[in-house]
Amino acid sequence: MLEPKAVIRFSLIAVVVYAALTWSFPGFEKAYAKYFRAVGNTAFSQFWLWSHARVDFIDLHSETLLSDVNAKLPAKLPETFKLPAASGVNETLMILKNSRTPAFPGFVRTSSRLIGYTPTAVLIALIAATPIALRRRFWLMFWGMLAIHGAIVIRLTALLLDT
Repeated sequence: MLEPKAVIRFSLIAVVVYAALTWSFPGFEKAYAKYFRAVGNTAFSQFWLWSHARVDFIDLHSETLLSDVNAKLPAKLPETFKLPAASGVNETLMILKNSRTPAFPGFVRTSSRLIGYTPTAVLIALIAATPIALRRRFWLMFWGMLAIHGAIVIRLTALLLDT
């Protein structure tokens, strides 16, 4: 059985680290969202389930949103077209395109914070609180980050399959 002192120590460290990471999130919001979109553009440049599909990730807070979207599409959108707007934490627009048919693309709004940052912050907090040697924590962090990013790709894939 675990000692209550060890459980309290683990809980306290995990809560403090998680609170520090989420409290400072507004400072990291733009940087993490850029990272999320860059990795998404790389991972889904050729949608891995279908060779003829492609997904582009675009910032919904961009001042040049319509021109950014038009640059990613084969045909220009009409000026009167209403793109999905950023709402709440949904700041990323995913555009699913099919290269075989010039049909209208699918648009999906998503949140880099909910899908990527929060699970990463939880992982970091739990590893920081784990009472193991520092070297093992670094390896745990490495494998955990690989697992988290794999889970993010699977979650985005499921989201796109539902579109």
